[in-house]
Amino acid sequence: MTKFTVASTALALVLAAPLSAQTADEMSGFAYNPTGQEVRASQFIGARVYAQDPDREETAAADMPVEGTGTEDPAADQVAADAGTPADPRDNYSDVGEIGDVLMSQDGEVEAILVDVGGFLGIGEKEVAISMDKLQFMPDGKDADDWFIVFDSTRETLENAPAYEDPEETAGLDAADANVSALPDAADGTAAVAPAGRELSEAASDTAEWTEEKAAQADAAMDEAGDKAAAAADNAGEGIENAAEATANAAENAADATADAAGNAVEATGEALDNAGDAVAGAAATAGAEMQDAGQDMAQAADEATDMPDGDYVTADVGELTTEQLTGARIYDLNDKRIGEIHEIAMSADGQADKAIVDVGGFLGLGEKRVELGFDQMNIEKLNGGDELRIQVNATKDELMQMPEYEG
Repeated sequence: MTKFTVASTALALVLAAPLSAQTADEMSGFAYNPTGQEVRASQFIGARVYAQDPDREETAAADMPVEGTGTEDPAADQVAADAGTPADPRDNYSDVGEIGDVLMSQDGEVEAILVDVGGFLGIGEKEVAISMDKLQFMPDGKDADDWFIVFDSTRETLENAPAYEDPEETAGLDAADANVSALPDAADGTAAVAPAGRELSEAASDTAEWTEEKAAQADAAMDEAGDKAAAAADNAGEGIENAAEATANAAENAADATADAAGNAVEATGEALDNAGDAVAGAAATAGAEMQDAGQDMAQAADEATDMPDGDYVTADVGELTTEQLTGARIYDLNDKRIGEIHEIAMSADGQADKAIVDVGGFLGLGEKRVELGFDQMNIEKLNGGDELRIQVNATKDELMQMPEYEG
């Protein structure tokens, strides 16, 4: 099995660059010359992972590559030569999962690759941590960009491997199970204990109750606003129906008039039409006002439901957060009001999280503006013992809306 060493080495160089490395010449870090065989992290994350398939290997030929096929896979080349069609090297392997994330140490070393294994449409799958040396880049053609990734064992090995457990989540569960934490020794020399797990549980319960209460308030306000909008629509419909009926009656009266009263009938018809127009305009104006009030009520309800959550939050280390955790996190101003959310994370040339692309303003996805913020402009906190994030910036929504729009 051929190992695509150049591409895998390039990926390691990109992912393993030290987070705070400096040289005597500070500009030397910008002198990298692309070779054309690098692998971007965006291409690596999300790539399918294949494993050896014993059943297929029994039927594969062990000869050298057939001249002219160019896949560097003898079995696939032989099949292609016999069939007279290009061979797909993946046919000799079994698709076993997808790369979901990369675990790095704080000094930039790649610790493991997280692969989603098993399941169907994302249901029932588990996350397995695999060391980088267990993966091989296999060529999928003559171009350097054509490759796929092979795990050096079988599907059964992956499916029987233990699921990856996040250390922070495990530590939180262990603390809650223990339900105690040691305090300084008392005056009599005995060690006192406090129900730390209970405090964490109460904090989590308070957060859940607050979230449920805000959601209920938002639902009630939305229902009330919807009722007002429906009533306004009903009133508009009745006004238009009455206007149409008046117009029909006027036309009928005009048709029944005699020739001698034709002039009077025309005048009456015109007056009736004017009245009908006034009725329609009045009904439309009333409906517009009521619908505007309903929209304001809905906007107010949405604002009331976006206050920053309370709870036991501690300062988070950006280097320990994944792009998946940061993407979608809500942004609040200094008045604890939600003003936007993180759309995506922009990566630096050395593979580190560099900037946050934030969606600001708008309603239901309309009228949003996308701006770029550095992590030094944010105060990022994480729920103690949980995954929830809350992020504050020292700026108002109007100030962010005045920033240049991100065009990346």
